[in-house]
Amino acid sequence: LYWFLAVCILVAALLVQTWRAHDSLVVRSVLLGVVATMILSGLLLNFQQLIGKDRNTLLSAEELRVAEQVRALTPEHAVFATGLQHNHPVTVMAGRTVVMGYPGWLFAFGLDYSQRERDLRAIYALAANTPALFQQYDVEYVVIGPNERQNLKPNVEAYRGRYQRIISTDNYEVFKVR
Repeated sequence: LYWFLAVCILVAALLVQTWRAHDSLVVRSVLLGVVATMILSGLLLNFQQLIGKDRNTLLSAEELRVAEQVRALTPEHAVFATGLQHNHPVTVMAGRTVVMGYPGWLFAFGLDYSQRERDLRAIYALAANTPALFQQYDVEYVVIGPNERQNLKPNVEAYRGRYQRIISTDNYEVFKVR
């Protein structure tokens, strides 16, 4: 950001110097065109946002309801097994601890998350060592939603048969496992 701001000042100084050095209508027209293109892109983006055409939804209404229910029905320091998305409702709005967050962030910080990811996949598959993994990571709740179904392939029927479902919406189920 600081580099960008410094370069903006340098470019502005260069444009002013060029404007003052040339009285030619062609050169000044080109300079006006350059300034217009630099400003117009930002103005168009702000206009699109103003009229509502450039909206990025972080969470759906259903995900907001899930987060609200998680906050209301679970302890503040509870640990959840969730999907590996950057905008999971349990972390974004409920503020609960998860077994593993978004791999892109973990990778960026140079963390080796490979074993934890294998363990999370075993938790969702309800592998034979799942109770030990619940204990190891202090997992109290497991969330099964669209991201988990797509990427972690959970054994949903086994979860429904073994554990109490405390939250249920059209696309999300939260199970109490301890």
